[in-house]
Amino acid sequence: MPKIVFDMDKTIKLLKKATLWFFQQLSLIVPVKKNRVTFIRTHFLGSNTTLVFEKIRKNNDLDIQFFDHYPVNGTMPLILNEIKLYFKLLKSKIIITTHGAVLKTRKNICIDLWHGIPIKGMNLMDNTITKKKRVENKIDFFITASDFQITLMNACFGKKHSQYAVLGLPINDLLFSKNESIYTKLNFSNDIKVIFYLPTFRDGEQLGTNCDNAISKLRMKNFEFESFNQFLIQNNLVFVIKPHPYEMDLWLNFKTHYSFSNIVLVFDAFLKEQNIDTYNILGITDILITDYSSVYFDFLLLNRPIIFIPTDLEKYREKRNLLLEPYDFWTPGPKCLNQNDLQNEIVKCLNEKAYYEKERALMTSIFHKYKDGKSSERIVEFIKEVISKN
Repeated sequence: MPKIVFDMDKTIKLLKKATLWFFQQLSLIVPVKKNRVTFIRTHFLGSNTTLVFEKIRKNNDLDIQFFDHYPVNGTMPLILNEIKLYFKLLKSKIIITTHGAVLKTRKNICIDLWHGIPIKGMNLMDNTITKKKRVENKIDFFITASDFQITLMNACFGKKHSQYAVLGLPINDLLFSKNESIYTKLNFSNDIKVIFYLPTFRDGEQLGTNCDNAISKLRMKNFEFESFNQFLIQNNLVFVIKPHPYEMDLWLNFKTHYSFSNIVLVFDAFLKEQNIDTYNILGITDILITDYSSVYFDFLLLNRPIIFIPTDLEKYREKRNLLLEPYDFWTPGPKCLNQNDLQNEIVKCLNEKAYYEKERALMTSIFHKYKDGKSSERIVEFIKEVISKN
């Protein structure tokens, strides 16, 4: 008798698919509430929805709903979580999301705030995404920061121009209010200079649990945190590392083995506990360091130095695809491939105000129509306008 193999992941996918189909059929007979707006906060990147929700929640003319669509362990908790979400969306006229449509019928209008200006390929432009895994074209409106972002998003999702609204990204509103309490919550002195390292995630990369992995060494050969920490102390600097959510385990292992006075790791659990957003830290950041993360587009609004460490550029370009080429032109800051260059460029960025300033100004003019910290307010008005027309 052949052995029966139970595939849990496949079972969960089938159950979710069946549940979604059932609610889509149910939507044919259940009327929507014309004034209901449901916000979906997805995983760790939900601040865009949160900020708009906070602006609109006190509007008495609207029925405002909110749902945390986080991953849930276990088959039944996962399915029950989906069912709860679908019940909320079933009667919602407007659905606000950041990661595509969850439940979308002809009666719903889905407004996607998205979660950043893209530099790497997504969906249709992502070499790692198969046809079966591509995001379905169910979004009614995308919110963007500029007309140029419309071009980038459209290459990936293929929408009509009328389905894009250039209103600014809500998360960037946090950059315009420097919160001094962040220093206290992070246990920093107010006079210290903050360097923020925000790397992107590599699809399919084997992380392992080795704390000496290249990822934990900023993907630089022969990188030594001991000497780097001394450099930070000498220059009154603190180096803050915010790992990508999918690389948390590796960095947690690193934190267990090493401890440095001026190197701080911050994880999502800590940020939630302290009621801090990543962009609150960006607001007090003096130098941003990244590789291919779109966070640098947002940081441009502060006109502060950015350092790039594209140590695996060719490999990443081949694997994922970049929407913007040549890389050097679109990244307004020095490129560092080793520790010595990184330390030299940090000093130069701190001491020379005009260093890469023209390049940053050019990129800011391309990627941001608004520079006022009022994106959430504009989006609230846009939501009301959509409701009034439908």
